Amino acid sequence: MEAPDSSMTPQTKARTIEQALRKRGVRWTNQRQAIIEALVGTDRHLTAEELLAEAREVDPSVSAPTVYRTLHLLVEASLVSKRVFQGDSACYEVLLGKGHHHHLIDVENGNIIEFTDEALDALLDKFAAQHGYRIACHKVELFAVPIDKKDTSS
Repeated sequence: MEAPDSSMTPQTKARTIEQALRKRGVRWTNQRQAIIEALVGTDRHLTAEELLAEAREVDPSVSAPTVYRTLHLLVEASLVSKRVFQGDSACYEVLLGKGHHHHLIDVENGNIIEFTDEALDALLDKFAAQHGYRIACHKVELFAVPIDKKDTSS
């Protein structure tokens, strides 16, 4: 299980992403730089539309097609993950420095809480072994509603 690397600053992440994409022959532009800066500058899971708005704060010339092409390249290079938690909109998160984690999604407001739980991972490994398998990888996404503090009957 990969441990998170809290020493990775947004600048380090941006440089690492730039180097990885340049090695793949991707042309580096001011628009791509703005997109990467916006992406690594947040801990939120952003939709492409949110990323476009954030990137345009850095460089107003950033176009939607460039955002989508850049996200596709980043997912293809395993630098960013693409998830669809609710509805039709995909969310993206930078994987650099994150480590293995799970997601709790508030279905009422869309907030996403990242968490790790070694006991849960051990339980999943045990379950797979009982059925003759070894887990290669897994994703845990819990969709939840807030507990009504007034209603303690449930």
